[in-house]
Amino acid sequence: SFLYGCSFLLVSSTNIRIIDLKFHIHHHEKLDGRALWLYSEKERTYNITNDLEPLEKANQPFKKIHPLRDEPVYFNPSRNIRTLAPPPEYNPLAAVQINGHPGEIPVEDFEVAIFQNRWPGLSDVSSEFKKDTSAYGTCEVVVYTPNPLGSLADLSISNITLLLNALSDRFEKIMDDNNISYVLPFENRGDFVGTSLPHPHGQIYAFGDLPPNIERQMENAKKNNVFSSLIKKIKTELIVAETEHTLTFCPEFSRYPYETWILPKVHHSKPSEMTDDEINDISNAIKAQVKFFDNIFNSPMPYVLWHAFSARNYSQYWPYHIQFWPLQRGDDKMKYLASVEQITGLFLVDVMPADAAKHIRDFHRKNVV
Repeated sequence: SFLYGCSFLLVSSTNIRIIDLKFHIHHHEKLDGRALWLYSEKERTYNITNDLEPLEKANQPFKKIHPLRDEPVYFNPSRNIRTLAPPPEYNPLAAVQINGHPGEIPVEDFEVAIFQNRWPGLSDVSSEFKKDTSAYGTCEVVVYTPNPLGSLADLSISNITLLLNALSDRFEKIMDDNNISYVLPFENRGDFVGTSLPHPHGQIYAFGDLPPNIERQMENAKKNNVFSSLIKKIKTELIVAETEHTLTFCPEFSRYPYETWILPKVHHSKPSEMTDDEINDISNAIKAQVKFFDNIFNSPMPYVLWHAFSARNYSQYWPYHIQFWPLQRGDDKMKYLASVEQITGLFLVDVMPADAAKHIRDFHRKNVV
């Protein structure tokens, strides 16, 4: 266990300052050797219950290079047998009670849990990093809450803050591996985007290869000072909400209907660098935005949520921020990625960003979070 929930004095030759660490981590090794990290606001004890048995055959991800696109394609056929939409009593992301059905989190209760994926699309088991053939990286699952129902909007602000700190911690630990180029925490929400388990959760993928699309965005941020310009030049009609520390807005270049970004006003590369007030504003903005997605149409809106950390060597130019990519444009009207968009990568958008921002603002005025 690692304690991140107390204050202590750090003494140097020049100053004395109080360090206030904000959470606790308990590490547990599962039966098959995979790691499980349990994050809590304060130190707590865990009663280990029923874990999943190891798989009979180990996963062996590999990659091929697409000769026309000059980018990797990752393969792991064993992912075809991963768990899909199990009944509630076999939920692998739920806390496991005494004598309960085995699950990924074999404790009776938890706050935030992160574990190595049982069926990863990437793997760090290679004894040597081989750039040409290795599907090198890590895949982890992030479970937001022991409650199998609801969404991020149902979590308390302190729970969301703990989640952000947990993601920040995993980002830092994973990037200690110099063979990792990029860490991507994300959430797929809804059957429409292929969510296999309804329990509120996200994932973390870490790549040995820097994805070409990510590299292009990082380079443009570096060359064009994009994020500073966004903060300074955002049009009023695109702003969803603004606080002392955070700007929530629909970009004028949105590729998805109701696409929304949450951008801190001060450049930070990760949540652990933020003050309590800054991370509190981020947590409130997340809760408010997901509440909109939960309630505005007939059912919770499917989306992709991207915790946008910087790639290696780009933290000076790329601040940590959050992007929501919703896939619904109206009542019972989904945003399908059609042939033109999939083939060319050029998006056709039906909902104007200013109209989306107004729709979200109007919702917030009528519904106090």
